[in-house]
Amino acid sequence: MCANVKLMRGIVDSLPFSLTVGTLGIVFGATAGSAGLGNLTAILMSFLVFSGSAQFAALGLWKQHATALLLTTTLLSTRFLLMSASLAARLPRIPTWLRTLLGFGVTDESYALSVTRGAKGAQISVPYLAGCMLAIYVPWVLGTGLGASLIGPLIKRAQIHRRSAERRLGDE
Repeated sequence: MCANVKLMRGIVDSLPFSLTVGTLGIVFGATAGSAGLGNLTAILMSFLVFSGSAQFAALGLWKQHATALLLTTTLLSTRFLLMSASLAARLPRIPTWLRTLLGFGVTDESYALSVTRGAKGAQISVPYLAGCMLAIYVPWVLGTGLGASLIGPLIKRAQIHRRSAERRLGDE
């Protein structure tokens, strides 16, 4: 099977997760502002960290001591090291930079898809993993951007209008 077909197979296999991951990205982006993160910071966090559990935990710790933030997010992300090591053993010899890039893109979803694929006798390949990564990474980052720049501010405005209406009703 050629690389493009394997890439597309990874994307197609991951599509059922894409909508959910994108929705979670919207939720993360929308709540990031109330935790004190600016829009660009939230988007950059999703772009660079790419760990939903760690990022959601970071929201509650954002205004705390940096050590607690780094320790918590690191501990929550350690499972990806184990997953990446497990997948690396199943890949043909590839350059370190490519292993690092693929390791960055390993998620619970891509790991489950790859291991299941391997258990069914199909080879786990770099293009397949790259397809899984793209189909999950892109919705996460785009969802965060949408949540931070549009949904979060809409919710904030609605809360302000609600409080204003409650005060007016209380004055009557």
